[in-house]
Parts: sequence; C-alpha cells; structure tokens
Amino acid sequence: MASAAISLILLSFSCFILFTRPAASQNTTIVQGEQLKGELSANNGMFILRFQATAITETDIRSYLAIFYTYENRYPVWVANRDSPILGTSAILIIDTNGSLKILHDGGEPIFLYKVERPCNTSATLEDSGNFVLYQANPDGSKQVLWQSFDYPTDTLLPGMKLGIDLRTRHKWLLTSSRSSMSPASGSFTFGVDPNVTNQLVIRWLGDGYWTSGPWQRGRFNLLKDSSLNEIYKFRYISNENETYFNYSVNTATSIFPMLRMDSEGDLVGFRSNSYYQEVSCSLFDAGTVTPEDGCVQQKLPECRSPEDIFKFRAHAGYISYNGLFEYSVSENLTLQDCKAKCLSSCSCAAYASKYKDGTGCEIWSSTAGFRRTNSDDQRQIYFIDKGNKWWLWLTIAVGGFAIIPPVFSFCYALWTKHKEKGWKKVDQKTLLHELGGNATERQEEGENELHVFSFEIIATATNYFSTANKLGRGGFGPVYKVVVVDQVI
Repeated sequence: MASAAISLILLSFSCFILFTRPAASQNTTIVQGEQLKGELSANNGMFILRFQATAITETDIRSYLAIFYTYENRYPVWVANRDSPILGTSAILIIDTNGSLKILHDGGEPIFLYKVERPCNTSATLEDSGNFVLYQANPDGSKQVLWQSFDYPTDTLLPGMKLGIDLRTRHKWLLTSSRSSMSPASGSFTFGVDPNVTNQLVIRWLGDGYWTSGPWQRGRFNLLKDSSLNEIYKFRYISNENETYFNYSVNTATSIFPMLRMDSEGDLVGFRSNSYYQEVSCSLFDAGTVTPEDGCVQQKLPECRSPEDIFKFRAHAGYISYNGLFEYSVSENLTLQDCKAKCLSSCSCAAYASKYKDGTGCEIWSSTAGFRRTNSDDQRQIYFIDKGNKWWLWLTIAVGGFAIIPPVFSFCYALWTKHKEKGWKKVDQKTLLHELGGNATERQEEGENELHVFSFEIIATATNYFSTANKLGRGGFGPVYKVVVVDQVI
C-alpha cells in the first residue's frame, strides 16, 4: 500500500513537471531539401524560430525570420534578415540540394544565411540555448558546425554568446540596437569590447563613445561597483592568441534565461526574474542622475544649448507645415534618438519627428507656427522643445519694454501739452470775438451766402491786431475797423 502511494505521488509530480514546463516540439531540425513549415522549437521549449510579419501600413507588410524566447515574445532575440526585410508573407526557409541555408521569397533574390562551397549533407537545428546551428554531417557520423546565429548577434545577448573579436578572422561579436520598436534594422548604438582596450565593454553611438564598463580587474568591471552586470550576470573574460571576448553563462536548470538587450535609445535592458530592468542608461547623465563614475560619457552640445534642453522636448500629435522644414537623407539611417541629437545640435531647431511610419528617418523644423493638433489615424508624433527654454528672450522683451516706457511717456506728454495750448488759444479767440460783438461763426454753414466769414487770424492780421489807427468808429454791433487784405482796402 505504501509503495503504491509513493508511486502515485511520483506519477503526480511527474505530470506536474510535464505540464508546467513549456511544451516541447518534435520539430527542432530542418534537413536538406526540406522547407520550414510553421516553426522550429528548441527541445526544451524555451525558444521558437519562425517568420514574423510586421504591418507598417495596410499595404506595407514586412517579414523577418526570427527567434523568440517563449517566456517573453514581444521582442525577438535574433533576426536573420534584419536589414533585408521581405515584402509580404511569401518567405520560406530551406536547405537546398547543395546544403546551403537560405530564405526564398516571391519577387526577389534568395537571402543566403550560409552558402556552401561544395555540395554536402547539412541540417539546421534550434538548440536549447537559442542558438540556430547549421551542421555538416561527416562520413564517420560526427557533425561539424558550418554556421551559427550566435556568431551574428542582433540586439540581444543570451548566455553563451560572445562579445569580442576573433583574432584570426577579425570577425567581431557585438550587439547593434534596432532602429525602432517596429523596425529591427540595424540602429545607431553598438555594445561590445573596446577595440583599443579589449578588457572592457563599451557602448558606442554612431561610432563615438557613449558608455564604458571600465577595465576588467579581479573578475569585475571596475566602474560598475555593485551593478547587476557584476553581481547577477557573472561575466567572464577570455583572451588568447585566437580570440578575445566576454560572455556569461547560467545553470542548465535555470527556467528563465537572463538576457541583455540593446534598445533603440542606447539603454542596456535586462530581462531576468520574468521582468525587465534597466541595467545601463546614460539618458539622464546631463540631469545629474547619472555620473561619470557610472561609465557614461557626456555628449557635446553647441553653446546655444544647455544640458537641460535635452529634457525639454514634449510630444504632440498632429500635422505641421513644410515651413522651416529640413529633411535628412534616407541613406543616413537615422533613428528617433539620432533625430533628437540633430535637432539639439542646430540652434534654430524648434521641433523634430520621424519621417516614416516605422519610426525611422528624420525631419526637423525651425518653426512650429504651422502645427495643427489632431486625433486622426494619420497623425504624427512631433516633438517640440519647451518654450520655457527661451527665458532669455522674455527677459530681453521685458527689459526693452521698461526701457522704452520713459521716452514714450515724454512724447505723449508733449502731444498733450501742445493740444492743450491750442485749446486755450481757441477759447481766447472766441472770447475776443464776443467782446468785439461778433456773432459770426468760424465756419460758414453750407448754403448761406449772406455773410462772408474770415478766420480770426486773417482779421487780426488785416487790422494790424486791432490797431487804433485802423479804427473807423463804432456801429450797432461794436467797433468797426479798416482792414487791408493783400494790399487792398476792404
């Protein structure tokens, strides 16, 4: 009875292990003359090889041959044709009759992953490590590695992968970021060994230094202190006459692989314990959150920009006119991060955006006056620099405003004084006319011809300012004067 109970417990435990592990597929290998149908799965069920179709628009669908980690399949860990996307969904993977491993598709030349020099018997297997390997079968039954995906990393480092240099062939093992979340094409950041100091790891941005681990000393990177790269990933450094490289390994019983991914913004992101962690990030360097002791290299800015400007861009959804637009060449393969750097390096740049739907390409504007906000499906994410960074402009306007107030006030006072003097002069004229008994108005009403009216100035001049020499006498309406106009007596 006890023996039966123990057997039942062991059987139940075995079933539990069976159903809680990822399901393993029998299709782990593709052989010569065979086409890949569906997917390949590693024997432990942790990795899957398949074609992934990405729809940029309804008519722009791109297919890639990729390996996914079954516990986290948002991002592929390896892409075979990252810089040669296949339009549509016609792609198939095949080992041809010669033994070459290639991708066939409609309307284009085959994409060779490996082309044999002479016909041989080959097969390709997705290993439990996530390594896709092309083997050649030897007459004695042994196998020889002809090609493997671990020699051509994309943006993700798996346990067992190398970061370094093959000193015999000068082949480099390094990670290269993707261009965006929608485009796995090669981006601007690389992660690998320093070509000048090979016992340290570096991140480069368009070839320039961006971050360094510091030299490898006593089994640790000396700049990283208690970083997870020292404490969790347990790197090791190998250097001999054939190769120089770093890698890390895990216990074969590990159920979740720790991975490192170089993202499109230059951050090194780790996946461990079923979650993502930011292992290296220099994006906050200029804000003081990250220091040179963390390995980050300060980026150069023109004098017209301050380090704070890096964080003053805000995304707005809508459209913007072509006024002030400058477009960079497609051949530059710029990412959104590169576009931001281009904008910061130009003192006149006020906004930037990706040009294409997949988040690649670059356009910058010197003016945002033509922006129109919208919520339509065709809207763009356009990044404006916060106007708060123009504090000096507002200060100049304020100081100029205060400086111009006194002369404006003086000018207005002078006009008011002159107008006031004219007003008093008119009052004096009317008073004098009244005293003289004059009832005539200063302006003749339209249609009245009985009385010819002269202005006060003309009368005063004509009478020599009411001189007694010109006084003729006195009438019923007051004094009567002789006047002379243009040397004629009236």
